[in-house]
Amino acid sequence: MNYEVINQWIIPIIWGMAAVSLALYIAEIVIMRRFDKQITKGSEMAFKKELYHWLDIPYTVFIVLISLFPLVGMLGTVSALLTLDISAATDGLKSNFFQALDTTGMGLIFAIVFKFANAFIQSQIEEHIKKKKKML
Repeated sequence: MNYEVINQWIIPIIWGMAAVSLALYIAEIVIMRRFDKQITKGSEMAFKKELYHWLDIPYTVFIVLISLFPLVGMLGTVSALLTLDISAATDGLKSNFFQALDTTGMGLIFAIVFKFANAFIQSQIEEHIKKKKKML
């Protein structure tokens, strides 16, 4: 297996996951606000059909992505360490070792940032999901 090819894709994957996580986070905030407006207007029937899955599914994907960041970082670490050639010059060894640390660090940093962001909206989203389940 060519681990160098994997190494080239780990960092873009982490950045892509970060972009998707940010988009889902923003979408959840927008959906929660729309949910509040629909409830205050009293149009519960239209709301029931449209927004139930639009609040539950993106939030679930967001939570899963948060837990995947460290795993993808570790994948980068393992694949970079598997390409180490201990008999080679120390510059190549240092380069692969620092790439391994970079991917792990990026995965952990994004997981921490989005977990912290999740702390701000988690209780609100779960409350809205419970309200929707009662309405259905």
